[in-house]
Amino acid sequence: MLRKEDMDADLKWNARRELDRRLYAARTTYNEKRRTYLSLARVAVGMAKTLVELEKWFIGEAANRKAAGVVPETTEYADLVKACGDRKRELQQQPQLIPTKGNNDDQHEAIPAE
Repeated sequence: MLRKEDMDADLKWNARRELDRRLYAARTTYNEKRRTYLSLARVAVGMAKTLVELEKWFIGEAANRKAAGVVPETTEYADLVKACGDRKRELQQQPQLIPTKGNNDDQHEAIPAE
């Protein structure tokens, strides 16, 4: 549309401003989506009770991370990996829990020492 030779200069100017506005809005929305995902992901990482839960969560979140734009080579992805590594070290210092039999997923018991 902007390449039309016979287009009125004012109309071209208005079209360019509208395209710029839409591009800015799309970028702002995309960046906000990444920030929101990262803040919620940090909470989820902190809620992992075991290394297995942390690993399952990270693997299971792959599609959601990608949809939010949190992919390798982004600072958000690096922050998330760091948060997971920090949580992993915390969990390694604690006795690992295994789920108990029952309907409540929050019921755990310590793995017996060998």
